[in-house]
Amino acid sequence: MLPDLPEWLWKEIAATTHLGLWLQVLARPQMFDALTRVPSPAFLVKLLDEALPYARKGMSGHGTGAYPEAQRVEMMGQMRTILESWSPLTLPDEVVQAARSLLVVVGGWSSYDWNEGPGLDEGQTLEQVLPWPPDEPVLAKEPG
Repeated sequence: MLPDLPEWLWKEIAATTHLGLWLQVLARPQMFDALTRVPSPAFLVKLLDEALPYARKGMSGHGTGAYPEAQRVEMMGQMRTILESWSPLTLPDEVVQAARSLLVVVGGWSSYDWNEGPGLDEGQTLEQVLPWPPDEPVLAKEPG
């Protein structure tokens, strides 16, 4: 049974989950290369902004408390700056490293295997589980 939480908190949790999914893709080039489409940087910035209140609280339950709020907020700001100038048809190392660092700071991913696949159910694709912008076109790209 799910806890009875206020709607605003559910929205923060959903935004954090959605951002986390995309950060995992950005942190693992082999996953990014498998995509045939990508959202705009503006969509990812929007997810980041919507997840910021939750990250400030340190409520992810994944060891976030090990990192001070100021560090979590600073890393999110750095990721925001990188995403704002990023061309999503390529995945430069700067984006990969920023995504990995942010995952560690906000989600306790310090011992994660960055080469691990997405762990999908049989027949499921990565593009099916990722959140996509409902009101903007996604950019088609050639698979890696």
